[in-house]
Amino acid sequence: MTKIHGGLLVVILVAGVTGYVMQRDAQARLRAESEALREQLRQLTALGRQNVELARIAVEVDELKKEGAALPALREEAAALQAQIQQRAAAAPLPMDNSGEVFVVTALDRPPAARRQIRPEYPAELREAGVTGQVVLGFVAGADGNVDGVTVVKSTHPALEAAAVAAIAQWGFEPGQKGGKAVKVGMQIPIVFAPPRTGATPPNSAPAGGVAPKKDRVPVPGWF
Repeated sequence: MTKIHGGLLVVILVAGVTGYVMQRDAQARLRAESEALREQLRQLTALGRQNVELARIAVEVDELKKEGAALPALREEAAALQAQIQQRAAAAPLPMDNSGEVFVVTALDRPPAARRQIRPEYPAELREAGVTGQVVLGFVAGADGNVDGVTVVKSTHPALEAAAVAAIAQWGFEPGQKGGKAVKVGMQIPIVFAPPRTGATPPNSAPAGGVAPKKDRVPVPGWF
C-alpha cells in the first residue's frame, strides 16, 4: 500500500468517525427537542383542562350571583307563606274533646280566657237599701266556649243569686285546652254586689257587651 493509499484511508476513517459523531449528536438533539415538545404538549393539555375548569367555575359563580339577587324576593315569599300558614292555623277551629270529661283548671295546658263578660243587674231595691253581698257560682266553660250548668256554690244574700246566675250564663270563653283539644272546664267565680261610693268611679268598668248602667255596675273579681 502506498503512502497515498494510506492517507486516503485515514481521511476516510476520520470522515466516517466525524460523520458518526455528528449523526449521534443530531439524534440526541432531536430526542431532546422531541421530549421538550412532548412536555410543552403536556403543559398545554393541563392548561386546557384548567381553562375548562375555570370556565365551569365562572358559569357557577354567575348562577350563584343570579340566585343571590333573587334571595330577598324568595325570603319575602317565604315570610308571606309562613304568615298565611299561621293565619289559617289560627282561623282553623280547635278540635273538641268529645269524651264529656270536665277538667279542673290546674290540669290544663291552657286555661279558659273570658272573651265576653256580662255584668249582673244589681237589684234596685237592694242597691237603694245599701245591701251588699257576694255570690260564688260554679259552672262549666264548655269546649265551644259557652257556659253551662251554672249553680250557686254559696251566697250571702239569696236575692242576689238570680242576677248573678243570669249574668254568668251569658259569659263566653276562649276554651281551655288539653292535649291540643278544646275541653270542658269546671270553674268557680265570686260575684260581689256593692253600691258605688258617692263620687267614685265604679271598679272594673263594664266591657263591650255589658248591659248594666253605670250606677248599677257590680264589681266582678277575677275568676278562679
